[in-house]
Amino acid sequence: MARELWHALACSLPQNKHYRAQLTFARAGELLAAGEVQRAREELERCCGSRPNTIVQSQ
Repeated sequence: MARELWHALACSLPQNKHYRAQLTFARAGELLAAGEVQRAREELERCCGSRPNTIVQSQ
């Protein structure tokens, strides 16, 4: 369910990296729940690899 919602948001605003990242996290969560740990890890690495210089700062 979450994946479908994030997918709809990512499609509606494709330039928004946050929505695409959340979609990837949702996919990884589904893979983990299905016991596919390696594929979940690959999803997360793909997401993190697409934003290597991003630093989250608290305000």
